[in-house]
Amino acid sequence: MLKRLFFLLFALFFYGFAMPNELFPMGVWPLGMFSLVPLLLLIQKLGGSYSKSLVWGGLWGMGFTLFHYFWLSRFGEFSLWTLGGVGFVYFLYGSLYFSFLTFGQTSRTAFRPII
Repeated sequence: MLKRLFFLLFALFFYGFAMPNELFPMGVWPLGMFSLVPLLLLIQKLGGSYSKSLVWGGLWGMGFTLFHYFWLSRFGEFSLWTLGGVGFVYFLYGSLYFSFLTFGQTSRTAFRPII
């Protein structure tokens, strides 16, 4: 559990700084490539469980939202709706994304060499 959380936070940290932000206006693009390593290690640690991949993918989506759309919290009384709405959409996206990667990991079909 702790190792999975470490991989998730590590991937979010690298991915967050890879994108343009207030500290790095152009982003640090090489970190984007390295952010996939802990992400794929996390999916491997899930052991092919689709239920776990839905939960951890949703957590990744929410963390992604907080890293990239933190400025939506500055909308005053609408901040709950703007950040919450985007967070919900990315929760669903992360769940589907992790499920797709879990399928690629466990599949023995033609998709295996691609993922």
